[in-house]
Amino acid sequence: MKKDVSQTTRLFTVMDHMRRVWQNLRPCPDLTKAQFGTLMVLANGGKKPGPEDPHPCLPGRPVMSLSAVAAAMGQSLPSISQRISALEGMGYVERVPDPSDRRVSGIRISASGISLLEQAKSDLGARINAAIDTLGGENLELLLNLLEQFAAALDAAAEEETGGVNETC
Repeated sequence: MKKDVSQTTRLFTVMDHMRRVWQNLRPCPDLTKAQFGTLMVLANGGKKPGPEDPHPCLPGRPVMSLSAVAAAMGQSLPSISQRISALEGMGYVERVPDPSDRRVSGIRISASGISLLEQAKSDLGARINAAIDTLGGENLELLLNLLEQFAAALDAAAEEETGGVNETC
């Protein structure tokens, strides 16, 4: 069954608008999304927070190696190193010497980093919740279900088209 081109165009336009809005939604004015994500990784010891873990900061501020942070984020060591240095300069991250090898240091979120992270998560949550409240509970549930179904349908179409190989144009 062939779909109307105007529906496809409208969907593309709405999804592109959503992408731009989400891209511009910053957790706080002091941090980029990448810096915010790095603080989240450090606060959670490399674990991704999920719905079952609504207040994820681990007690004791775990110490991680630079390579562990890069692996947890799926990013290169040089980009993580630059980001950690910037966060350290802002006072949100601190280096911790390894007691067994003084040439090595670990990284952990600082107390001010945790405070900033918690405030940013609260502020961002409030902004997102305000937008969600305009939908109402029933519409939100419908939207989430439809987005999940649509994402699964796009995944299936991509899988069928490429035979499981992730290709770009």
